[in-house]
Amino acid sequence: MRLQPFSSQMQRGATLVETLVAAVVLAVGVLGTAVLFLHGLQANRSALMRGQAVGLVADLAERLRARAQPDVELARWRGQVLATLPAPRDGSEAALLQLQPGNADIPDRYRIAVRWSEPGLAAVWTQSQVLDLPAP
Repeated sequence: MRLQPFSSQMQRGATLVETLVAAVVLAVGVLGTAVLFLHGLQANRSALMRGQAVGLVADLAERLRARAQPDVELARWRGQVLATLPAPRDGSEAALLQLQPGNADIPDRYRIAVRWSEPGLAAVWTQSQVLDLPAP
């Protein structure tokens, strides 16, 4: 088999079609990376709000365990919830404290709940905790 000598008519470099295909592939890759970045930001914001909700619920639970004045603490806590988390879109209350009174055999049962809606999402999230406190 004999090799052809080098001629000036042979192709050199990339054609325009190859360049356009490479540019489209690169653009799709960059767009995919941008979408992943935005989803990461949204997940990060969601995790921050959930962490704040857990902290707010735990805060009121500790105040109730310390036997502080529930009315005063509840008003202060509701203000913190409203200042920290966005209000739920469905119009429900953002900060809830429900009491199921007990008796000598059954402790008082408190249900503490925080509700919020994240920006850009239709769902309403709830973080709650049930706390049983025996009579003093």
